[in-house]
Amino acid sequence: MTKEQRLEEKLKKQKEKELIRAEKRAAKELQNQMKPNNCMKFMTVILDSALISCPFSGTLMAAIQNSEAKYQICAQPVPLTVSWRREASGPNAKEENDVLLIWQWEFVIPAIKNHTLISKIQEVQAKHFGKSLFLIIYGLNGYFSYLKSNRRNLSGNPPKSKKGKSSSDNNEFPYVTKQVIEEELIELQITANCTHRLIECPEDLGSLVVQITKAIAETPFKLDKQKRVQENLEWFAVGDSRDCVAIDKAGNGLLRLWQQQLCQFNLAGHDVAQAIAAVYPGPLSLVRAYDNCNSQKECEDLLRDIQVRRSQGPLASSRRIGPELSKKIYTFFCSADGDAPLSQEQ
Repeated sequence: MTKEQRLEEKLKKQKEKELIRAEKRAAKELQNQMKPNNCMKFMTVILDSALISCPFSGTLMAAIQNSEAKYQICAQPVPLTVSWRREASGPNAKEENDVLLIWQWEFVIPAIKNHTLISKIQEVQAKHFGKSLFLIIYGLNGYFSYLKSNRRNLSGNPPKSKKGKSSSDNNEFPYVTKQVIEEELIELQITANCTHRLIECPEDLGSLVVQITKAIAETPFKLDKQKRVQENLEWFAVGDSRDCVAIDKAGNGLLRLWQQQLCQFNLAGHDVAQAIAAVYPGPLSLVRAYDNCNSQKECEDLLRDIQVRRSQGPLASSRRIGPELSKKIYTFFCSADGDAPLSQEQ
């Protein structure tokens, strides 16, 4: 190999090392951005320009400013919507798949009265295809205050003057009961898969938007954590309880686990579990024994005569398992009815 070739090979290896280091730095930076204490710094809340004219706009923007997130005001495909953008390293940014729609009661009530709320929501979903839509109805108590102040009657007609003429004008809103509103919102959730929240004050609205922003920001970290946990799981589940039985890949510990399972039955102590496990070392052998029985009565009495030793030495004694526990275990393993009681005890 000539000197030039060696130099070229050396430069090539240096570039490869630099590329590997750059990839590691990018991965580390991405992991740092995903951490719960940093992720909000890379979130931008995009507010539709029509929201600025709403009475809650000042409090909403102040709440976002007080969090670590940023906000941006621009025209959206659908008015009165809030969306989110995650700022990635470099010039790239990712649009999140969540959209928040904020409608005041003055718009929602006529839509409920005319049964057009679902169709209007579906139109919004069509413009945000593939995204999850969440509806906020703002200030609904104001509608009921309006009804009270206008003294609406149960028929839904505005009060009439002494001459019999209606006192309604162009600013009148239709009469809708709370039950009708609830039914329409339930139908909206079932039909259009759109959940909703009733908000009455600007502070609650600002707090909710910040909470949703935080939840969206932490989603990649939680998904990555869940993925790593699932990848580390073996065929069996490792319990967190101090009473959990550890089982290795060779199957060591299965007998102890079987005994512990038998101890879950009432009247079954450790000595009883050991006695049953000595005859049937696993649930499969017990089920096979049930299959070989000729009648249900024989199955129920299969374990009744197994001897249970108490203590050791000259004071040792023994007793039988008995018919009650034998029948309980048979019912548990062989009953086709998942709701069948294990015994007739009240």
